[in-house]
Amino acid sequence: AIMPEIAEGLPEHFTTNAQLSVEQVQLGGDAVSGVRVNFVQKDGVLGLRSLAAGLPGGARLKLSGTIKRSVAASASEEKTPTAKFSGNLFVGGPSMVRTFHWATQRADGAQDFSDGAFSFAGNITLSPTVVSLTKVKAEYSGRPVNGNLVWKFGAEKTLDVLLEGHVIDAGWFGIDKVTVSTFQNGVSSGEPVEVAAIDAQKEDGASNTGERATDALPSDGRFLVRIADRTAIRLKAGRFNNGGDVLRDVDADVRISKDAVLISTLKFQTDTGLNVAVDGAVTNSKQATKGLLNWQAGVAGPDGVAQLTRLLNLDSKDAGASRLVEVVTKLAPLDMAGTIGLGQRQKNSLDILADGLARDGRTIFTAQLDGGASGWRTAPIDATLDIENAHLTHILGLLSGSVSSGDSYEVQRAGRATSKAVGTA
Repeated sequence: AIMPEIAEGLPEHFTTNAQLSVEQVQLGGDAVSGVRVNFVQKDGVLGLRSLAAGLPGGARLKLSGTIKRSVAASASEEKTPTAKFSGNLFVGGPSMVRTFHWATQRADGAQDFSDGAFSFAGNITLSPTVVSLTKVKAEYSGRPVNGNLVWKFGAEKTLDVLLEGHVIDAGWFGIDKVTVSTFQNGVSSGEPVEVAAIDAQKEDGASNTGERATDALPSDGRFLVRIADRTAIRLKAGRFNNGGDVLRDVDADVRISKDAVLISTLKFQTDTGLNVAVDGAVTNSKQATKGLLNWQAGVAGPDGVAQLTRLLNLDSKDAGASRLVEVVTKLAPLDMAGTIGLGQRQKNSLDILADGLARDGRTIFTAQLDGGASGWRTAPIDATLDIENAHLTHILGLLSGSVSSGDSYEVQRAGRATSKAVGTA
């Protein structure tokens, strides 16, 4: 922030060379030390030959580039001097977590991802309307990561992120763990979105006193709508550390705003034999949630079902959810595809279609829940499970509890069975 002020204070049509040294300044509640600035102004352009500083946690910052001044006219026709910086940035240090918490003002000190040495370098653009990092080449704990970040400020704040790497952590996005709730929290129900910690600091004067905000950025999907009206994330990762789970071969193209989630693609697999692919869109307003998701999922066994349960954030205390998990576990291995409709027939309705193979036999499941997932006890439901299998008697025994999953197929009887439930619980 100091460089534009320096640019404004220098004569525009004179050549100026200068060096500035500051032993220590307070920034974000911590000490930034050894600030060294070397710049030259010529023909109205301020050239930053170098800016070096020691950041909290032992990290180092190096910056170089140019600052171009301009005058912008506002709606009231008042002319406001502005400055745009374009150049190269390098940041590196021994602790990614320490530097990340300082940069994002995380006051709780929680460790969202494994710590390690880091460095990244790329092109940077700073102006009153944009923060841009492009052609970024980074390294974290010896693992290379490439990407771009463009954060624009205007009538609409937008954040576009591209990240590609062998190993990536959910915590890099300010999220403890990605689940269905992440997308639900990323979309408000027409309610005001809380002000980010940095805005709270400005209002109560904390930014001037050097105090850290106690309202840290939230570690769920609300983080995404606090920092931008629309966030676009393009992610490719060989390994994605998702809390206690590990997702592999992740390919995601997702856009999240205050009233919509658009999933162009979301694919991953795991070591437990789970593979998932999803695309579709969901919108949310004060009136209702509405959307349609296409999905494909393969589950090899109980461990894959347990991992899918965690990603769906199903409540183990809910009887309906527990029964669903029990049935899916007993029918595994599964390879199914289908759709999930939200508010398609009426407000709050949930429609599910699943069609594919369960224990090597054709299985079709359909459900229409007028009250949605949370209202299945009180609102009408219409659900059908259709199974056609060469080992039908064994599967029916699994579902009824008369045989266990480890029992052999002593009696192999092919057949077809249909179970239907209509009404209210």
